[in-house]
Amino acid sequence: MGNRWFEIPILPDELLQILDDHDVLLCRANLHVNAQLLKHHQIKFVATASSGIDHIDQDYLKAQGITLLSAKGANATAVADYVTSCLAFVEKNLQRSIKSAGVIGIGEVGSKVCQRLKAIGIDVLMFDPIKAYADPAFESLPLKSLYDCDVICVHANLHDRLPYPTRVEIYLMKRFFLHLNQTLLSLTHHVEELLMNLRCWQLKKHLFIALMFIEMNLI
Repeated sequence: MGNRWFEIPILPDELLQILDDHDVLLCRANLHVNAQLLKHHQIKFVATASSGIDHIDQDYLKAQGITLLSAKGANATAVADYVTSCLAFVEKNLQRSIKSAGVIGIGEVGSKVCQRLKAIGIDVLMFDPIKAYADPAFESLPLKSLYDCDVICVHANLHDRLPYPTRVEIYLMKRFFLHLNQTLLSLTHHVEELLMNLRCWQLKKHLFIALMFIEMNLI
């Protein structure tokens, strides 16, 4: 059988009809890959063009002997450059002076973000207790120490356990900006739901502006 390629947009129901004859599923973070999608299949590999994999049922893939491939770290440089561009846009168009930044998640992306922010004179505070546990040379500051930062950048993986950002924590944050790694859809949606319920409109407005920069590619 020759190679055949299908490019989405294809609705999930339509995708079900063409998966039977394929060995590899290529996707992005906007497709939920689970038992419902892969039933009655012969898929051997799932490859996602994203670093986040919370849109994929990893337990199901493992049980079915399906190999999962991701692009973790592949676009770290581009994402870090994008974060820097976002901050430049905010300073220029919202007249916000950014002196300090808290970075949550110091992996491939978070590390590069920290390097760039430090290079342009921003004071960077880092939170990643998992990295600190694995690397004694790395110091993870308490999460509450990031609340006074002008910017909060979230580049963490989604975990099954707390802490997630809560409404209380968002209220305690000093100012206006929350940058999310958009490939981690579950984490993004979690924070967006919190923001929808916030009564502090001034804070909510600026947080939504930041999210809009990312979702609508306004820069």
